[in-house]
Amino acid sequence: YAEGSAETEGEVYAIYFHPDYWGTPVTHSAFRFCLNRLEERGFTKIFIWVLEKNTRARRFYEKYGFVLDGAAQSIDLGAPLTEVRYSKMCRGR
Repeated sequence: YAEGSAETEGEVYAIYFHPDYWGTPVTHSAFRFCLNRLEERGFTKIFIWVLEKNTRARRFYEKYGFVLDGAAQSIDLGAPLTEVRYSKMCRGR
């Protein structure tokens, strides 16, 4: 987790799972841990960036209440790609 642009905004900067664990309780527990830690630290808004074409990951984040917030950015990982940003309001401390 990383601090966002404001004191109340946090970000899940990177989280990756081996495909053998996709859809298992391991991925859900690990992601829930990240969200809980951000909330415990007092963040009330959480962001996560995801590749626009990564529909599996996007569905995963949507299950946790994340929604597209309209932000997008181009990145280059050997080819130009687009990331979209999801955000979620949470209770904080």
